Amino acid sequence: MPEERTGDAYAYWRAALALAGDGGRLTRQQVTEIGPLTADPRCGFWRKRVKETVNGKRVQRPSLPVAIWSTPEGFQCLVNGKPAEASALWSWVCTTPISEQTYRAVAERREWWPEGTDR
Repeated sequence: MPEERTGDAYAYWRAALALAGDGGRLTRQQVTEIGPLTADPRCGFWRKRVKETVNGKRVQRPSLPVAIWSTPEGFQCLVNGKPAEASALWSWVCTTPISEQTYRAVAERREWWPEGTDR
């Protein structure tokens, strides 16, 4: 795992962002290059896709910005500015990195997702 080699808690996210790009989605091959996915959350900024069923049809809603970081008490997480359980969310966001700038624009300044990042 990247963070085990470097001691950098954000190494996995940086590697994912470098491979997938801001708002992109990691392929299986890219995940293999970074290291195996685990059930443990990784620090970084992510995008959570939201789908709903409306009148029997699956509808894609705007994605939600996610931030995960580590504290001495464990992982902390915000989804669209609201506290959430990082371990429950991790499997939904682990392949969709976004830049910190995109996170701050969408989560903090309530801007629209930049073109191409809400796929």
